[in-house]
Amino acid sequence: KAARFISFLEDVVPIKVKSSKKLIGTDDKSNVSNFKYTNLVEICPLCKDDLLFLPKKLARNLGNISRCVLVKNISNVIHLVDPLTGQTATMNPESFWRDPIRPIITAARSRFTRYVVLGKEPAVLQQNASKKTATKRQKNKLALVTLAKEDDLGANDVQFQETSFVGYLCKSGDVVTGYDMTEAQLVDDDAEEIRAAGNLPDVILLRKLYGGVATGEANAAKMRAFQLQRLDVEGAESMKARVSKKDKDADDMDEEDFLREVEADREMRKNMN
Repeated sequence: KAARFISFLEDVVPIKVKSSKKLIGTDDKSNVSNFKYTNLVEICPLCKDDLLFLPKKLARNLGNISRCVLVKNISNVIHLVDPLTGQTATMNPESFWRDPIRPIITAARSRFTRYVVLGKEPAVLQQNASKKTATKRQKNKLALVTLAKEDDLGANDVQFQETSFVGYLCKSGDVVTGYDMTEAQLVDDDAEEIRAAGNLPDVILLRKLYGGVATGEANAAKMRAFQLQRLDVEGAESMKARVSKKDKDADDMDEEDFLREVEADREMRKNMN
């Protein structure tokens, strides 16, 4: 069972496995020995929408992609996307575990900032011979988007203009979420130096919000065209008694975050029944 479970994990997430065995007992007459097997599995800590700052050598090996990339999704490999050009790359587990990368911004709801789209224009990329050429499909998804923080509307006139790989989805009046790079605390010294030099964007967009979630309606969850079904799980009575209202609210918020990802990600939806 342990071997089958490890095989399943290898197919869905990048993992690192360490195995060991210990001799429990042996019968010299029948030449039979009993061993206790132990498997230590370490799962890749990266999540979708994490913002990474790649080492120069790794970025060069991945098609000379930008060092500042988003985790597009996680399967048995790590799919990356440049949020400004739409260039994609795939990092295999061996490359990650050789030199594990820590996100400079983790995809936590407290790090997301809501923006309102004020307008957009087609984006024209400058050709760089040393970079992997973006496909026609990727180019068609780029747009120069004008944004303002939702909380700043009516308070000030601060606007941002950034190229985004999700720009093709946006139109004036839409609400999107992203990272505010002007105020974010980065955990990488190289990334801080790059930002101080003005070579990082002010805003990195993640996804567009749809329906009642974008307008802030109280019954947004009920207005969705789909419902999330749950498996019946029988929990121990002692565990049920420990579940506090705070824990339940946190679980509900995690579920809402997942539903928003499903709404905004067509590739995720096509693999769901």
